This record gives sequence, C-alpha cells and structure tokens, in this order.
Amino acid sequence: MKAKNCSIVIPAFNEEAAIKETVKRALESNPEAELILVDDGSTDGTWHHMEELMVGGAAKAFRHIKNRGKAHALKTGYLHATTDAIVTIDADLTYQPESIPSLIEKFSQGYDMVVGTRFKNGFPKNANFLKSLANITGSCIASVILHKRITDLSSGLRVINKKVAFLEVKARNLEYEAELTSRVITNKMQYAEVPITVERRVGSSKLKFVQNCYLFMKAVIIGKYSQKEMSP
Repeated sequence: MKAKNCSIVIPAFNEEAAIKETVKRALESNPEAELILVDDGSTDGTWHHMEELMVGGAAKAFRHIKNRGKAHALKTGYLHATTDAIVTIDADLTYQPESIPSLIEKFSQGYDMVVGTRFKNGFPKNANFLKSLANITGSCIASVILHKRITDLSSGLRVINKKVAFLEVKARNLEYEAELTSRVITNKMQYAEVPITVERRVGSSKLKFVQNCYLFMKAVIIGKYSQKEMSP
C-alpha cells in the first residue's frame, strides 16, 4: 500500500505558527494523500491559514466554532475520510510527516493500528524530559494492565482503519490516544509500533504533567472495560 491510499487527518487548536508548514511537509512526503484539516475552535489565525490551504486545493478543511477537544476534532476528520487507512498527526511539527510512509507500509501488512513510537529506541533528544518521563511511566503501567508491550501511549502519529476510528471512546482531549490504544488491544485487534524521530514542537504545549498522567491511566482502564462500538 502506498501513501496515496491514505487520508491524513490533522486536528489543530491555536496552531497558527505551524499548521502551514505541517501541511507543506505532509504534501511533499505524501503527494497524493488526502489531507483533512480540522480547526477545533481556535482563537488565533489557524482557521485563516486552513481556509487558504482549502481554497488553494491543498486540503479539505472543517471548523468547530467552539473548542470541543481533540477527540471530537479527529472524529470530524474520520467522517470525511474516503480511504480505509487514516493517518492522524498533530499540527505542531513534533512528529515528522516524512515518517508517514513507513507507518503505512507496516499498516498494509494487516494491522488495525500502527503507532509511531518516540521511545522504542531510547529517549529522544528533542523531547521534553518530564513529559517524556510521564509517557514512559504511563506506557509501562499500561503494558502491565493490557498484557501488551506499549512504548508510546500518547503518540499523536498513528495509522488506523475505519473499524478502529469508530470504536466508542469516552475521552475528549489529549488522553484520547491512550483510550483508543487500550480499546484496540483489549478487543484483540492487530497493533504494531514503528520507531520515529521527533522534533521540538512549534508553539506551547497543552500537556499538564500531573493531570495528564492521571487522565492517561484513567483512559487505559476505561478503554479496557468498555467494549461498545459506534457506527460511522
């Protein structure tokens, strides 16, 4: 499966500093992919940039008037995806769009979810130490709970199919990836990880160390014990 057979969903909340470069690099490395941008109630110039990209034909763009959380933004993107391979990537340039083809290649081997992991080969030099430590700790605990080795619980770069996209998830925001990972593994769906390189994010992070550690662990537990699916 080549990268042209995927839909790349990019959710954004106040990411005016990075959204255009994210799209530019996504197109350059995946020239025939379908790009879907979702502005989740930004109060800066994010939507203006998305409108320009939409008018220029580079991407589809959709807007939430009010901020509804990352999970809702991603689901809006899923609903407009026309392929079964759905890539999700954050808009802050932490994750390199150039990594997408390697994830798609792995996904094409029959996996339901392929996660770009920042920690499989050690501690990334461009990562924030405390936030990375929280992720590694959470991933270790999740591995014990789910009986599956997980090295990056909250990675914002992953490929999923539509069956995964429409699993019911209670999380609204940054803990979404943790709960979705938990649901995939608990449902015995095919899960894999691919090592990636990361960059320093553009703009300020929305993560809060203690709060998000708690939310990630709560999301894993909810994902393990709630099994309903939702239709597109």
